[in-house]
Amino acid sequence: MRYLSSLILKLQGRQRILPAMISDVAAFQSKLILITQQLDVRNFTHFAVLPSQVPRSASFSSILAPNCAYLTDLKEEFSSRFADIKFLETMLAFTENLFVCDVQVTSGCVTTITFEVEQTFFED
Repeated sequence: MRYLSSLILKLQGRQRILPAMISDVAAFQSKLILITQQLDVRNFTHFAVLPSQVPRSASFSSILAPNCAYLTDLKEEFSSRFADIKFLETMLAFTENLFVCDVQVTSGCVTTITFEVEQTFFED
């Protein structure tokens, strides 16, 4: 699957920041949901060539069933492996752009941290 290979390469890339990686995973999960929903209702908008690839003697359900099962399993596997991302998404939304995040949602996962700033003077 092209999207999965692309995601794996993106996650293995060097000098990637965490918000970008989380965004890539979330985008892939959204694509999986869209694809499985479309195949379940036989909406081939994003699969224009698929109807022409099915032999006349075979039915769509016999060909689509294994693929839909694979996609459903993949979607469930991603949901379980990346379950913690939802918490990180809200927290990173705060650190990524303070002015765009939802304060009501973010306030539950961001705590107040106080620290002292030490002033250092350098002499020439």
